[in-house]
Amino acid sequence: MKTRMMVAALAAVTVSAIGANPTFAGGDAELAKVQSRPSFNCSQARTRVEHLICGDAYVSQLDSRMARAYSTFLRSISTREQARLRENQRLWLVQRNQCTTVDCLTAAYSDRIAWLEGFGRY
Repeated sequence: MKTRMMVAALAAVTVSAIGANPTFAGGDAELAKVQSRPSFNCSQARTRVEHLICGDAYVSQLDSRMARAYSTFLRSISTREQARLRENQRLWLVQRNQCTTVDCLTAAYSDRIAWLEGFGRY
């Protein structure tokens, strides 16, 4: 019986991960809140893009994941390369800030995360 419940829970998580905005099995709202915080304080959100990020749990998760990937990449390279990565990140933020929809942000973050987690390679 426990195995069947575990399989059902895994299936629910897998199916939800395939959709646009994953949900949390069991509906644990507190867990969802903790895991959907972006890398910045939403009470200080000023721009339309920041409000879009704060208003969507999945994009908030992507923002946090991107920030972690950026930090990891930054720590793994030389000082000279760090300056180049910071400039690259600034240019990416300019591009990201052109987004006007959650779909655009999702695509921008997904692409950036793939690039950062591949340490600058596709």
